[in-house]
Amino acid sequence: MLFDFTAVGEINRESIYMLVNLITSQFYMGIEIITSGVRPKQAKMLHELNLPLQVSFIHSLQQAIAKYCT
Repeated sequence: MLFDFTAVGEINRESIYMLVNLITSQFYMGIEIITSGVRPKQAKMLHELNLPLQVSFIHSLQQAIAKYCT
């Protein structure tokens, strides 16, 4: 599952908690999780919430598509 943050601006805490719950649920179902386009402020918020260690981060959507879709 790919989560792309490229066009995402500000994220509030409630939205981050919902996203973390979704990602954690998918992780426990064995789904590979990749996030792309995360900005520094968003990365800090995600880091503070202790995502599962197996979540992969990649710089851009273009790199994610090249790596996982070709």
